[in-house]
Amino acid sequence: MIRTQALNRERTAAAARECTHGALVGLNVEPHLGQNVDLQNVATSETQKSIVVFVIMAKDGKFVVGIEFAAPNPSFWHMSFPPEDWSISHPDAKANLV
Repeated sequence: MIRTQALNRERTAAAARECTHGALVGLNVEPHLGQNVDLQNVATSETQKSIVVFVIMAKDGKFVVGIEFAAPNPSFWHMSFPPEDWSISHPDAKANLV
């Protein structure tokens, strides 16, 4: 769920992609670049202060929105992500393919 602070309105959006820095979401309304929003993890009810950093209109008329956490929070999604220096050429990336 995304809550805008300025208008105190809530919008529900499924995150298309989660990462350690925020999320990419689809919305029916266009937010403003730089707009402050609260991102909520519906599985845990945790919220995170965030900022709209990317907005484009999709072919279906909805908006694809990049949201970045205002402060780092790599555990917000309660998912495991590869380390920042990870590469597909690293031997560990291919260890379990056989």
